[in-house]
Amino acid sequence: SDGDLPPLESSSSTESLGTYRNVIAADDEARIYQRIQALQAREYYNIPPQSEVGEYETIVREHFDQARNVNHYLLIYDRESFELRVLEQKGLLQDRLFHLMLGQPNLGSILELSPYTEITKEAYEFLQDKVEPFSDPSFADQRDLMSANLNSFIE
Repeated sequence: SDGDLPPLESSSSTESLGTYRNVIAADDEARIYQRIQALQAREYYNIPPQSEVGEYETIVREHFDQARNVNHYLLIYDRESFELRVLEQKGLLQDRLFHLMLGQPNLGSILELSPYTEITKEAYEFLQDKVEPFSDPSFADQRDLMSANLNSFIE
């Protein structure tokens, strides 16, 4: 109804996908990239798993660019948004586990006796073990279980 927006021809056309991405979804896609940059700036252990700055953003951008039509783009967006939310939750949990450990009154004794020397690495591996049973986010029930599991740890 807005005369300033170009019309969408059909949900399957390449032109409508370009219009959708450039006009309708541009802000949402930009927020994804901002969240990725914020996540990388936190320098969590192995979150995101790509080690080069900008590598994760490039992978996500390539996934968006592979969309064949608007519906396919929406599926990709949903999956990328979910995966990013999981990484953000894991990062938050790494922080919380790290600060919980630092707050232990007998931290020195714990570290002397512990075979583990990298707290953030251990936090990461602990979280990975907890979400591994729900590792296929293409199934909605596994996505829900993974989110619920991470949210219960956050609480």
